Amino acid sequence: MKNIVSKIVKKIRNTYRAFSLRKLKNKTIIIHTLGKVGSSTIYYELKKLSPWENIFHTHFLSDEWLNLRLKDGNHFEFNNRAAKKVLSYLEQYPNNKKYFISLVRDPVSREISNFMQNPQDFIEGDILLNPIAVLKKKYLENLSYDYTLNWFDTEFLNYTGFNVYSQPFDKDKGFSIYEHNNLKIMIIKLEKLNECYSDAMKAFFDLNLKLGVNSNLSSQKKISTVYSELKKSIKFTEDQLNTVYSHKYVTHFYTLEEIKTFKEKWS
Repeated sequence: MKNIVSKIVKKIRNTYRAFSLRKLKNKTIIIHTLGKVGSSTIYYELKKLSPWENIFHTHFLSDEWLNLRLKDGNHFEFNNRAAKKVLSYLEQYPNNKKYFISLVRDPVSREISNFMQNPQDFIEGDILLNPIAVLKKKYLENLSYDYTLNWFDTEFLNYTGFNVYSQPFDKDKGFSIYEHNNLKIMIIKLEKLNECYSDAMKAFFDLNLKLGVNSNLSSQKKISTVYSELKKSIKFTEDQLNTVYSHKYVTHFYTLEEIKTFKEKWS
């Protein structure tokens, strides 16, 4: 009898859950964004909510990246599998409305996060066994902002056809929503994610959602001490910072005050 009641309660809960989240049904939701910008947080938040297998997380979908740029990349196989999964789903459900979510982040912070979370791409052996001086040297030797600053032009524009720089972005609110052909697109600023998440999801999906704890932050992992020390040790000249923070990727999404704060942090 107890088992029967438990099954009935579970069925009622699942039915209510499906009903309350019905606004996610018949949508293809793709968190399509740069890596290391907090996208996993949004992906897992939505993934655990949706009763349907319609939530995806990708960094590359365009022919330029999948067929050209990623051929020699360390993460080619993973990204290729993720892209194939999405493209296959889109073929199966061509009439679903497509919802794209993308994020942006301070480019200097993003590069350091990438270095710490993917150390195998830059150094040999255990990252925890390397002195900070060695890590700093390896980081600076491999530092390139090309991927971060140009992803929206080389990937997002190529696949979606939408030029994010052609429309204004609400820098103060922290997110903006756009319609392009059959796509609905939202771009969120990572630095504003905690305070704007609920408003953004309400505006995008008409759902009342709250942001859970981000378990993918390096500062919450075993390497937190090394990560913190590396960030403190890395500084740049005024000319170097001006080059990065004058790029349209930064000026389009960030206020002058935010840019000033970034530059002071890394100078």
